Amino acid sequence: MLDLLTRLQPHRPLDGDEDAYVERAEEGGNAIAAWVRAGRSSLLVLGPAGIGKSTELARAARDLQPDRFTCLIPLDRFENVRLVTPERALLRIAALLVQVAGQGLPGFSPSRDLSTAIHGPEPGVYSFPPPPVWDADTALRVACREVAGASKQGRVCLLVDGLEKAPESTFWNVADALGHIAPEVDLIVVIPWYVAYGQRTGEVLRPDEKLFAIHPVVVTGELGVPGRRFLQRLLGRHFAAAGGIAGLLETILDKPSPDPGVVELRGVFNRAIDMSGGIPRTYLQLIVDATMRAKFRSHDQPRTDDLDDAVADQRDSFRRLLSAGDEVALRDADGTDGRDLEWQQKIRLLNHGMLIESQEAGKPVLHIHPIIRDLLE
Repeated sequence: MLDLLTRLQPHRPLDGDEDAYVERAEEGGNAIAAWVRAGRSSLLVLGPAGIGKSTELARAARDLQPDRFTCLIPLDRFENVRLVTPERALLRIAALLVQVAGQGLPGFSPSRDLSTAIHGPEPGVYSFPPPPVWDADTALRVACREVAGASKQGRVCLLVDGLEKAPESTFWNVADALGHIAPEVDLIVVIPWYVAYGQRTGEVLRPDEKLFAIHPVVVTGELGVPGRRFLQRLLGRHFAAAGGIAGLLETILDKPSPDPGVVELRGVFNRAIDMSGGIPRTYLQLIVDATMRAKFRSHDQPRTDDLDDAVADQRDSFRRLLSAGDEVALRDADGTDGRDLEWQQKIRLLNHGMLIESQEAGKPVLHIHPIIRDLLE
């Protein structure tokens, strides 16, 4: 079991159809797809690091395939998003769209002019009249039109991930360029916190855009039962994907057992849920870190002291991120919507996961991350 648990990959986004995927009750890829089908051509996806934004985007792309030709664009895997220009970003999106269409649409081939605009002229090939010199905006517009025309769905949906990691000026420059994409192309973009809470007002992409937040799952009290079950299933699916027996960890977590080892292991898994703040990546990472400590100590399974040390490591990481005034700000914001926080401090605390935003009775509420709460106490 130890070797399998250390093979978990908390930071790897899942494809939308992977066996390890666990559907959320709400705020997941199926809900993103439903909004697009309902007529929202622009969605801005927001959430803390590790919540599963990339995974849910992939799921939305899969769910939309019957109605749209979908293209998932992990921009940060192909470009340095700290330096990318709007022209480079649009050309990269156009190139990826054409590539995906070439793989998914039988017989599709871009026009010569589009291919030249994306890749440059083919070496040794000359034509007269020469192909037009298109700007990036035109190249992407033509790519969307050609792919839509060749697809059975007749409509393109672009899902752009990774741009939220760009510096603020870079993000806004690229966002302004994305806003020029024709309205008949659906556009789903992951955005950073400062878009939702910053000082710039007005639309980000288009007038009809909707902010779609993916929140941590609730893991406390009666309302936390579905969230805890979600994380348990997620761990079990990842364990099976790493080569473990399907359903084994769910059985350990669900069925009572008099075995002291099973009781302790269940306690480790459940306390990791408590300390995760309802964030999937944090939960899986605590399990991996505790398991590595168990291997180091020659334990046969992760034990309570292994998890305690894994939590302590995370606590130290948070402590190094704290700045003057943060402790007071965290305490003051806890349980509120955060409107009284200075906006730059709010964005920084949200970016680092020290504050997590949940949805309670239909309203956003900020809470201190459980590991930070331990540090403050």
